[in-house]
Amino acid sequence: MIKLLRGEILLKKKKDTKKKSNLFIFFAKPKKKLPKLKIFIGLFIILLFVAVILLYRFNSPSQEFMDKYLFRKDVAQDSLPYIDASADTYIALSSFDKYIVVINKSSVDGYTASSKKSFSLNIAVNNPIMNSNGRFFIIGELNGQTAYLISNENITWQKSFDGQITSIYVNKNGYSTIVLSQTSYKSVIIMVDPSGKEVFTTYLANTVALNTCISNDNKYLAIAEVDTDGASAKSSVKIVSVEKAKSDPTNSVVNTFSADPGNIIVQIEYNDKNKVACLYSDNISIVNGDQNNVVYTTNSNTSFLDVRLNNNILAAEDVSSGIFSSYTKLKIINMDNKETDYNSESIAKSIYTNNDTIAMNFGTEVRFLNTSGWLIKKYSSKQEVQNILLFNNAAGIVYRNKIEIVSL
Repeated sequence: MIKLLRGEILLKKKKDTKKKSNLFIFFAKPKKKLPKLKIFIGLFIILLFVAVILLYRFNSPSQEFMDKYLFRKDVAQDSLPYIDASADTYIALSSFDKYIVVINKSSVDGYTASSKKSFSLNIAVNNPIMNSNGRFFIIGELNGQTAYLISNENITWQKSFDGQITSIYVNKNGYSTIVLSQTSYKSVIIMVDPSGKEVFTTYLANTVALNTCISNDNKYLAIAEVDTDGASAKSSVKIVSVEKAKSDPTNSVVNTFSADPGNIIVQIEYNDKNKVACLYSDNISIVNGDQNNVVYTTNSNTSFLDVRLNNNILAAEDVSSGIFSSYTKLKIINMDNKETDYNSESIAKSIYTNNDTIAMNFGTEVRFLNTSGWLIKKYSSKQEVQNILLFNNAAGIVYRNKIEIVSL
């Protein structure tokens, strides 16, 4: 009996050893080689994909063909939703967040991308001055005394000021600046928080504030000012610490950058890294801490400049490519001074920007691009496009009697 058991145990050991050896042989077997046909097909697909990308990126006829027939980026007039708005009835047009804004004599009306009226606010302005950023829209009466901040289809605050409004600004968090002219000072700047509470007031006795902007962390205020008392105008950009200005506005300036005489400051804008893009009549520079670096110098071909794109600046140049031909070249420069170029086929009559979108108006055609220089959509019209309103993922094409809405 005992011998039998020993034999069974010995037999089991032999079986286990056999199983292990079989497993070893299984895992030790070399993997089967892929058939050459499968490898060839895989490589062909990869090469074809790369070829399509290269053709799309560097060959204009191929790009146009794919945009039209493959990606369906072409849209035409009279095939889109529209707002019935006659130029004889409204005072001005604007846009912010997801709305097109129609300003009438006694109201401010907001329309969505579906052309539906979403809100109507009782605001009366005859000569409106406006600014928008994200979900905030500020409007006032130029040389008047009242301003309104709009957000989420409602008036967030309404305030009257002692002086005449010359400039207004709002950042993406709802912090605003109102620039006033008064008899005692050339400019008075009031910073207002999103609830309508005044944060601080600063006074400019010898210079005029043309523009202001607030950093996205609400810690700094940049002031674009000009001194016109000398033989030639002198521009400068002042950086103000908001925290210091709350207790001592007079001694709150942390940096001042002066331009050459005659080089007039036009526009300033903060980016997400607290750099300030400064647009002058002769160049564009970027203020970063104690540094002020010129990133673009205007020339005789420069036709359009803008510093309000998200973390990018835009310069357009009209380039002659022959005796009877010319085109507009876009230079899109980010805040790290990296440049992307886009060449059109003809001269753009006007250019519009908002966030990451650029609209080039060629008269009866509009091209919408992103800041990487890629075409988003092409719009064709039967008549001259008068104006373009860019807002979140859409655009309003303005004609005399209506506004057509293009989804982007």
